[in-house]
Amino acid sequence: MINPHRVAELLSNLISEKLSLYDHATVNHTRDEEVAEHFYGQVESILESTHYSFQTKDTIDFNDNSNTKQFEDEEAEEEEEEEEEEEINNDDERFDETFMEYIERFRKYLESGGTKQQKLDKIDQYTYEKFEKARSRSEFLFIHDIHLKKWALQKAREINDNTFEASDSWIFHFKRRHALCSRKVTKLIT
Repeated sequence: MINPHRVAELLSNLISEKLSLYDHATVNHTRDEEVAEHFYGQVESILESTHYSFQTKDTIDFNDNSNTKQFEDEEAEEEEEEEEEEEINNDDERFDETFMEYIERFRKYLESGGTKQQKLDKIDQYTYEKFEKARSRSEFLFIHDIHLKKWALQKAREINDNTFEASDSWIFHFKRRHALCSRKVTKLIT
């Protein structure tokens, strides 16, 4: 038989160990009471049932606990380094045949719908908008990496970018850029 007092004690210990909460105030908030009542209802349901199981699903969600500031700082540093490299390269360039070929190639990029970076930006923006819509309060769908890949490839085909591949690396960087993480959602069935 499950001892609810022992379960509550173990849960309290886990929360103390795993979560570093800065607000240890003893003031009761109505939302805290609602959550506590909900937990009590779940424990009561488990105790009354003769059989129960857990269903676990993974989804991608906004990372509320992320070190977004750290990622932004790292990306800013990378951008600064790239800009410095571009400045160095621009100082050394001369208007020769090679440079004129670059201009011709750039014109082709513009005719084909933009540069590679512009196309990547469009794909990124479209994928993020689809993600936000799917995770909105009205739909709240479970999203996986495969969905992000599907949306990205769909937009790539739409803008005629035949070189784009929604690789695992692209998904990783997409999730990092938008502070997204994988979350496990566990459902208790009694």
